[in-house]
Amino acid sequence: MLSEGVMSPALLDDWEASVLHYGYRTRDTPSPRLVADLTAELADLRLAMGRHRSASALPRLALAAACMSGMVCLTLIKAGDRQAWRRWGRTARHAATEAADGPALAWTTAQEAYGYYYAGDMPGAVACARSALGATRAPSVGRALAAALEMRAHAAMGDSRAAMQALSTAEQTHERLSGAALAASAFGYAESQLRFHAGDALTQLGDTAEARTELDRALELCSPDDYTDWALIRLDQAACVVRDGDADAGIGYAASTLLSLDGAKRQGIITTRARDLLAGLTPAQQASRAAREFGGLLGDTTGTKETPA
Repeated sequence: MLSEGVMSPALLDDWEASVLHYGYRTRDTPSPRLVADLTAELADLRLAMGRHRSASALPRLALAAACMSGMVCLTLIKAGDRQAWRRWGRTARHAATEAADGPALAWTTAQEAYGYYYAGDMPGAVACARSALGATRAPSVGRALAAALEMRAHAAMGDSRAAMQALSTAEQTHERLSGAALAASAFGYAESQLRFHAGDALTQLGDTAEARTELDRALELCSPDDYTDWALIRLDQAACVVRDGDADAGIGYAASTLLSLDGAKRQGIITTRARDLLAGLTPAQQASRAAREFGGLLGDTTGTKETPA
């Protein structure tokens, strides 16, 4: 309990356990529900920090705030809320700085980098990713995430050499991770994520043969419950099929991917990626029945925008 400005070690442990719990929930919980739960937890955490003055416990509370705010940022990025993720990203980064935790600062800054990437600001994504890499030299999930994001941003800009250099950094960092740092959690960087990110970069660079190898392995390792990565992997596979000359088959595979998700889970970056796939077709391919039906399916995903409750 809280009294006279003192927080028990058990309550501090409870906050840290709650952070880890939410880290796993980011993989399978629709964005509106997760943002609502996280923001409610953060309101309680701010109250606790306001009442507590212990110099030994405040860094742990600040770290919990950084992690929870970073998860809100991550969730809003997935939902496609381009204004809100910036505010939460800044809050997470400031809390990590207050906690004086280099790996946490790398992780929170990497979340911001993903926001720039999915907003289409590739130079901004690269700059932010490099800032995350500079936050700590020790192997960490934040460094792995940042290097992989830098790779994807360079690939989106067509810079194959820079993309492969960043991939090397991501792979080297990943090799030095262990235990919970490899878990399928917001605070882990599993092999499925590394293979997905490499495959995504290769898809953007047009190297479909290598991309297929990476994406096949990613899908093999990724649980369908981890629905965002699972769907994006499949959409990249669909893009490879389209690039290799069978647009109808690729679009059909993309459609089956969307149809496997309910409306709340389709929203945000999944729908955006699917629209990019459709927009990349030639006029003749867009005139096909499969493409027209896919366009209709995408129109059905434009309901309520995912924003905090």
